[in-house]
Amino acid sequence: MGYIDENLSSLEEIVYLTSLSKIVFIIPLLISFGLLFFGYLADDPLVRSFLIILAIIPLVKSWMKYSSSEFGVTNKRVIVKQGFFNTVSLEIQLNRIESILVYQNFSEKILNCGTIILFGTGGTKDAFQRIAYPFEFKRIVENQMDSLS
Repeated sequence: MGYIDENLSSLEEIVYLTSLSKIVFIIPLLISFGLLFFGYLADDPLVRSFLIILAIIPLVKSWMKYSSSEFGVTNKRVIVKQGFFNTVSLEIQLNRIESILVYQNFSEKILNCGTIILFGTGGTKDAFQRIAYPFEFKRIVENQMDSLS
């Protein structure tokens, strides 16, 4: 049971859930493998142990970011929660969203992730990076907005 499930209002149903893309693990994996490689080459056992411990940190950090992020669309609003220790949550009523922008660079297009920017009434702009399946998220939000009309 996640944040979105726990914060539904009456007669509200989850229509779509997504998460961060697993792309958030690529750079930390490369860093960790590099540190493990240098740890393997190190002659001093203290340096080797230090580099092995240091290699774990980027993986734990990216796992915490990945596992503590939720992106959902209900029949009434868009709900986003990010953060493990410092939590940020955003809830936007569907009738308050004016437009949605999806941005993908070349690698994100290949890995099917991207940045979603929600433009709300009153000039608000909220961006969420590295979301898995951003065009599906956009399509679902637009369908739910249409069903309100």
